[in-house]
Amino acid sequence: MAKPKRPGGPKQKLSPAAAKRKAARDLAIAKTPRRTRYKAETQKKRREAKKKGISVEGKDWDHNTNSFVSEKKNRSATKTTNNTLNPKAKKKLRKGIKASEQGKHKKAARKFKKAAKKQRKGK
Repeated sequence: MAKPKRPGGPKQKLSPAAAKRKAARDLAIAKTPRRTRYKAETQKKRREAKKKGISVEGKDWDHNTNSFVSEKKNRSATKTTNNTLNPKAKKKLRKGIKASEQGKHKKAARKFKKAAKKQRKGK
């Protein structure tokens, strides 16, 4: 049977010095203006939802869809490369690209992966 995950998830195995540097980097990122705005907005929305009697346990505020979604979905489904598009907008973008062009992109990506794999084996 598999070992149950810890509440915080798997922990990175870092040396004490590396852990200290990572903590400093993480704190610097968390204190950027964008992240502090997001945090303030999330706290405000959670307070409002609790006042209205809405259960927000196990849910996170998604800044792309402007709604509460499950923690799992907020970590995967609503993200984009620059974190600005919601799922409906992404779908519209995909529709704008012709099916033949989408196929070309996939083929190019497969070729690139194969070439990289051959190069790694050669070393």
